[in-house]
Amino acid sequence: MKKIKFRLLNYFEYYMLALLLLVILSGVILGIAYRWLPFTLQWTVELCQTAFNWMVWIGISLCIKEDSHTRLTFVYDLFPPDKKRILRIFSLACFIFLLAVIGYNAAKMNLYYLAKDMRTPAMRLSYFWVRIPIVIGCAISIFRLINITIKEVTKKI
Repeated sequence: MKKIKFRLLNYFEYYMLALLLLVILSGVILGIAYRWLPFTLQWTVELCQTAFNWMVWIGISLCIKEDSHTRLTFVYDLFPPDKKRILRIFSLACFIFLLAVIGYNAAKMNLYYLAKDMRTPAMRLSYFWVRIPIVIGCAISIFRLINITIKEVTKKI
């Protein structure tokens, strides 16, 4: 049982992204199929946009986990190995700070959406559920970045 929990946590992003891609695919196919009928499904576009928003923010944490996010390395490559380590730790700390600011402001906005009971036009879904992936994605990304930073700090030179 412990192994299953670890696997679910370790591959959380993969499972979520696969599920969200299935939701987007289903929504697009359903939206296209209903165009030939005398009525349309307005909510399919909104569903796909919301799922895509979730995909983007969870995808950021997956890119961090896989160490495949885009970065400019031409200046970084000019430094010697011991300075590269310090620069990498500094850049990770800046990335954590940036995500913390974004996540904090997104959380404040979500509380505003809940207080005002703001809803999307077609699905009547609370904007809280549309914007909460920003907070969740930032939290998961910060967790992944802290793990990478700890490994970088404790790594032998």
